[in-house]
Amino acid sequence: MRRSVKHIISASVLPLFSGISFLAAAQSVAPMTQEIRGFNSQFVAQVEISNPYDSPQKANVRVYSSDWLPIRPIYLSNANRILAPNQKVIVTALIPFARENHRVVYICNSITPRMGGVGQSYRGEVCGKVSAQRLS
Repeated sequence: MRRSVKHIISASVLPLFSGISFLAAAQSVAPMTQEIRGFNSQFVAQVEISNPYDSPQKANVRVYSSDWLPIRPIYLSNANRILAPNQKVIVTALIPFARENHRVVYICNSITPRMGGVGQSYRGEVCGKVSAQRLS
């Protein structure tokens, strides 16, 4: 009797946990860290964002200072767009040094699911760290 109950419990619980692996997919920013050197008053950073989900997702890319305050880059490509399932996109940011010879910024990608054409819930945000050094 005891053994049959144990088999019934394991047979009904195991499929619940085996499905977790496909839920663990997450959006990404690659590379996660970059070091850039340049001679100009601004620098260019490129990251690749992706949508690992099986449905279209709305990607929002933002740039933050080392203090996590939003900054406005000179140029930011693909800042807001719908990504198809398993699609990857290169994002290019042109960022000023702002009177500093060294600057650290974070380029962050957040994904909002689109169901029926409407964003439903916030899935999270992932950031890549960019460290830039101006050579003068």
